[in-house]
Amino acid sequence: MYFMDLSIKVASRFGLPIDIGFSTIAALRRYVMVILGIAWIGCVPFSDTHAQDPNQQSVSALIEKIQSDSYASREIAYQLLLPRPDEAIAPIEAALSKVDHDAANRLIRLLGTWATRPDSGNGIQAWEALQRLSSGGVTSNSQLARYHSTAIALEQSEVASKKLKGLSAFIGTEMIQVVTAAKYDLCILRIDDTFRGTAEDLLATRWLLEPVLVRLDGKRIDRSWLEKIVDMPNVKTVQLKHTSLTAQDLQLLSKLKTLDTLEILYMPLDDSAIETIGTLPIWGSLRIFGTQISPASLPKLESLLEGTQVVFGLGGFLGIQSNAMTLEVSQVTPGSGADKGGMTVGDRILSIDGKLLQNFEQLRKELAKSPAGGRVNIEVRRYKREIVEDRMTVVPVDVMLPIILGEQ
Repeated sequence: MYFMDLSIKVASRFGLPIDIGFSTIAALRRYVMVILGIAWIGCVPFSDTHAQDPNQQSVSALIEKIQSDSYASREIAYQLLLPRPDEAIAPIEAALSKVDHDAANRLIRLLGTWATRPDSGNGIQAWEALQRLSSGGVTSNSQLARYHSTAIALEQSEVASKKLKGLSAFIGTEMIQVVTAAKYDLCILRIDDTFRGTAEDLLATRWLLEPVLVRLDGKRIDRSWLEKIVDMPNVKTVQLKHTSLTAQDLQLLSKLKTLDTLEILYMPLDDSAIETIGTLPIWGSLRIFGTQISPASLPKLESLLEGTQVVFGLGGFLGIQSNAMTLEVSQVTPGSGADKGGMTVGDRILSIDGKLLQNFEQLRKELAKSPAGGRVNIEVRRYKREIVEDRMTVVPVDVMLPIILGEQ
């Protein structure tokens, strides 16, 4: 009421409209609040200064003031804490179990504000604090932290996706062909030689919510790149191809608790990598193609990864889709060995290097014996139309196709 009367007097004194008077007094009121806040901070008692750093004591005092009955005191404390995440994150997290609901709301809102700065150390610390609070059961603080975490994650996922796409990373839905020749429609993140960013730019991947498959392809991919990728929240499949990663670097994949499938393709890993690979939390299948790991080491790897399907091959890739039982070709990958060798849709595969085949699993095992660049002879049956006794007839024709296998 006092400010309303004063606004009317100011407007009347200077011949101004009443709304301008209100604006003038509102501005003066803000200045007064800031001055009072500075004076108030100067008057905060610093008891027990020998036990606590003065700066930390100031943060503690601000946290106390955020519980004040005075709205102005609470707002001033909030605004003064806002530029001090370095000092305030840990004390705020420690204080949350001791403050009232309104104060907890303000303090969690502070953590949320800092967590929206993902490229800074403070942003990461604030986000991790929110995650710890979110896992605290069904308390009001944990529910509030989950609310802020969800909102932040959705916003930052969109920001991160836009940033990485701008650096020529591929993020989107793609038909993925895996070494078993099945195809899946998945949301993927693909980083290859066209990526124009650095390992540091991949810090943004921790916010990506949609990709469930990550494909890293190229010699640039080393430990510094992989250690950013393993913080992604929903990754279930990782494909590593032609990377510079070592066996020791692969230990980073242990952070992916939801890892269902790992593919290691055309990397210079040998039998010394078996122990490390055997410790990874792979729940579904491991596919190793085109490495220096020997077939003789597979029994040991299978014993270390009990319950995990291990698929092994020297790296030769045919490039077809077929019926699992009849081996009738339904699709030929353009540019693949099968395509270059003359295989077409509708061909039925009969044998490879003279060995008769009954199903796709037998074909896969035979192909696994050949490296990329290896040559195989595949016999197929195809049908052609011929006129026999003035009637159009479909005649089976068996054809031998020499094929040079490529890479997946």
